[in-house]
Amino acid sequence: MKRITAFLIALSMISVPAAGASVFGTVFEECRVNGFALQLEGEDGSAGAGFAAGLLAEGLGDWHETPGVSTAYSPAKAGAASFLLPGLGQLKLGRNLRSKIYFGLEGAAWIAIGSFLWQGYARKNAYEDYAVTFACVKGTGYLDDYYRDIGDYMNNDGPGGYNEAVRREARDLYYPDIEAMEAYYNVNKYTDSMGWQWRSERAFENYGVLRSGSRSSYRRALYSAVFALALRVVSTVDAVRLARGEDRSGGKHESDVSFDLGRRSGGLSISFKKSF
Repeated sequence: MKRITAFLIALSMISVPAAGASVFGTVFEECRVNGFALQLEGEDGSAGAGFAAGLLAEGLGDWHETPGVSTAYSPAKAGAASFLLPGLGQLKLGRNLRSKIYFGLEGAAWIAIGSFLWQGYARKNAYEDYAVTFACVKGTGYLDDYYRDIGDYMNNDGPGGYNEAVRREARDLYYPDIEAMEAYYNVNKYTDSMGWQWRSERAFENYGVLRSGSRSSYRRALYSAVFALALRVVSTVDAVRLARGEDRSGGKHESDVSFDLGRRSGGLSISFKKSF
């Protein structure tokens, strides 16, 4: 008898920023594997109510998967179906419970991707408009390097400004070649319409928070996409193994998967067990 810890641990790595709408309802502050049990804990000490955990909590406690109607389906076809849509191969093989879990995780992944991309885009527009209002930036739509520099310096010119830093960098790189120093400065300086001056330290700090939030949202969208890809790989391998098991057993399921759901101190424990 072997035990397989569910790959649902990847889903708990996705947390929704406080400024945006939460996709999964609860941000997991702790996720650990204890033996062969996956434990999720919320920020308030309650059981995390993530998409997949919620699905299991509704009716999978102490529930063993009931084999459906098995059809002759080759491992290659089952794997291809599950790669196109996680859970489809399992559905074709009559594993209804498995297919529902994969379908749920696939839906959650795409909801997360779309939500985080929208958050990142909305926050990007917000910090660009904020710079126009509080840093006297003329317009929006500049390159990302420009908005990064705006967040690093209070102004483009003057003591402690960006251009002063460029002069120091030119001196460090090309001294004593005065001509090369001036060429470097002229290429990298910000003047005229590209200039800025933050009205206050507080506005400068708020801009940094907005920009950091946008980058964080885009990063979480990338993590969600990686999870969606990993889900396809896992579902494909699972479908192929199931199909091969049915081939060896003459079209019958060789073994069942059991799901055990329980509570622990301030957390939810989900255990998966499969016999081979």
